[in-house]
Amino acid sequence: MKNKNIDGYFFLWRLWNGKKYITKNKPYKPVLFKKEKLFFLGVPHGVMETYGRSQTTNISLEHQPEYNNWNWNISKRKYLKRTKLHAQLLFKEFSEVPKYNYRGQDYPRAIKIRKRFFFLFPFFSMYRFLSDISRGEKNIEAIKASFLRAIYEFLMGYFIFHEVIKKYGSKR
Repeated sequence: MKNKNIDGYFFLWRLWNGKKYITKNKPYKPVLFKKEKLFFLGVPHGVMETYGRSQTTNISLEHQPEYNNWNWNISKRKYLKRTKLHAQLLFKEFSEVPKYNYRGQDYPRAIKIRKRFFFLFPFFSMYRFLSDISRGEKNIEAIKASFLRAIYEFLMGYFIFHEVIKKYGSKR
């Protein structure tokens, strides 16, 4: 945090399968911020952001759970719980969503798009998965992790669809 012009930093958070890292140079996660410049909405897996400038570093976070975080059964249990909660929070009134230092009067554009075009999630999820493969990823476990993230996105679309039906019925 020596650089006064930088308000947030991204660290490398390699994926771990319970025994070894399955990625070398990805993903990066925003983790260190100046408190007065940090903001986020209380939405599961929402990303913390900064009102200022951010920078990617070569610092690596060591996250090594004793279990395989990319195992199908563990992912399924986590994803079903998280995506359903995430979809429900996306359809709450903006005033009901927890916020930290958020200056906006409404959801950010990315969330508005996600709510409006929920039916495109299956395509986004497959695009993300296929783009990882097309970039030359050869590690089968990293490809599997990418596929599981695609399933997460697919489930988000599914649960958002159910929230739309609950909120608007068949009017939409």
